[in-house]
Amino acid sequence: MVITGGVLAMVLTAVFFSLFFNRFAGLRSGAGEYVGGVSLLHGNVPFRDYFTTSPPLNQFKSAVLLSLFGENLIVSRTAGMIERTLIALLLYLWLLRLYRPAYAAVAAFATLVISTADFTDTIASYNHDSLFYAMLSGYLAGFVLDRSRSVRFLVWIGFAAGFAAGLSLLTKQTIGLGATVAVPVVVAAIVWRLQTFRRAVIWLAAFAGGAAIPIGSLLAWLAHLGALKMFLEAIFIKGPAAKAQNGGGDFVTRAIHTGLLAPRPMILATCAALITVWLVVRFEGPHFKREQHAPRWEMLGVAVFGIVSIALGVMFSFRHWGEVHRSWPSNVIILTAVAIVSLLIVGTWQLIKGIQSERQAQIYLFAAVSFNIAFMLSLSFPIFSPMLLPAFSLIFAGSLAGSNRTGRLVICAIVMLVCIDTVRLKLDIPFGFGFFIEGPVSTATVHSDQPRLRGILMPAATARLVDGVSHIVASNTTPSDTIFSFPEMAIFYSLTDRKWPTQTASHNVDVVNDALAKEEAARLLNNPPKVIIYLPKTEAQSLNEEAVWSNGHRMGQRDIAAAIETLAKSYRLAAVYPTLPENQDVYVYVRSDSPALDSK
Repeated sequence: MVITGGVLAMVLTAVFFSLFFNRFAGLRSGAGEYVGGVSLLHGNVPFRDYFTTSPPLNQFKSAVLLSLFGENLIVSRTAGMIERTLIALLLYLWLLRLYRPAYAAVAAFATLVISTADFTDTIASYNHDSLFYAMLSGYLAGFVLDRSRSVRFLVWIGFAAGFAAGLSLLTKQTIGLGATVAVPVVVAAIVWRLQTFRRAVIWLAAFAGGAAIPIGSLLAWLAHLGALKMFLEAIFIKGPAAKAQNGGGDFVTRAIHTGLLAPRPMILATCAALITVWLVVRFEGPHFKREQHAPRWEMLGVAVFGIVSIALGVMFSFRHWGEVHRSWPSNVIILTAVAIVSLLIVGTWQLIKGIQSERQAQIYLFAAVSFNIAFMLSLSFPIFSPMLLPAFSLIFAGSLAGSNRTGRLVICAIVMLVCIDTVRLKLDIPFGFGFFIEGPVSTATVHSDQPRLRGILMPAATARLVDGVSHIVASNTTPSDTIFSFPEMAIFYSLTDRKWPTQTASHNVDVVNDALAKEEAARLLNNPPKVIIYLPKTEAQSLNEEAVWSNGHRMGQRDIAAAIETLAKSYRLAAVYPTLPENQDVYVYVRSDSPALDSK
């Protein structure tokens, strides 16, 4: 039963991602994993050679994979899909400490599905690398809560948990910083209260030792390159400032308007969360009668849940249905957030009163890790689907365990509807970012002629854009020339082996703050690129971004757009590429001193 549950969770998750993982180009997916890996392989080291806003472990991992399996985008996408199946397995194993295999398996699968509901999910992402390491640290730390473990085991597992937290910090500073602080502090408090002060101190020392190795190695390497100062400034000052400008007021306003005042049934989600918390706590009560033996047919039920969720989602994936139930996954985020905070309150009260059992301590640790991840992700955007990892799996599995048979059927039916809707959403819009979305999976039937996009299918209009821009760059530049994409289509740097004339390759409003954007505009004017790939924004789109990200203040990105339009007056317009009706056209400009396009 245990093995079958783990296999089902992984297989169903892999089947879900196989529907769309290679069916979009990801043009607006950021200068992240793939571009960062290719750049590193070609000798461009982050912080020494270019500015980025997150620690470099994700780029290093990407570079290793690309060097082993080829510099194709499909390598990163496949690695991302495999990582998601491993996250499902990790969730399953963690939940097994608390609940029976069928509940753990169905909760792990459903959480992986619903957590992809955000259109900006690129599959291969530093977010999920950091999430995985943070969750692994919490999972390993859970072994320490067992009183029967020896001190030697405590040292080794503490070291491993600290090492995992360190890897999370080296991938993304927000989630990683939370993991390196929240996990050791929460576990130390529990161990001190339920076991001994000495074991708590040993745990903290072992955790610190494990975290120090990867963190110290990276800092020493950066110091050797002379990039340590730029690294610290980038990830703790310049990078975060893009998301909390004007003294942090922008972040507060964004959280209120996007997270709290958005048109969602908040009261309903909150009531559902409190009911769920009651079911979870009820299951841990001493008078609740637990079922001793799980029927074998439950695993068949898990398989049916996954197959029906995927099959009906595929059946209902019609483009004109795209806006009908988009709020469902967001409502699940609200429900989960309220439930996790409530469980933390209950767990803290139990810990202070000294009435917390080992099982309750495991739930408390799970909730603490979940809260850390959700809160740190909210710094990027208040309502973001990956916040459901790992929190929703605890809420789902716990509510199943605390319900009777009728209650379990109702809960599974509701969660299945959300899963169906998420599958439909992902097939309708597999990826989108910043007012630019990619076509439905059903239209992604064309291969690009770019070798590095082998194995990726995309809509015909997207393929024309990718191939056309790549051809224009190849025909009008040499490897020593620079090109520039704005606001960001960094994948063209990797496809064409060309560099950018600015300090960073991505100028999205959530990455580059106003001050740096103005500096980048000046660099662009002083170092005109040979080719410009420009996705202009309408005034309404710019005002919308300013309202969300800058509390209505003028964005520095307007200076970059103005610099491009100034340069364009002396460039020739080489091509205009329309994609979907919802998107602005993409304009490609070539510097007038470049040779004319060839006849190909």
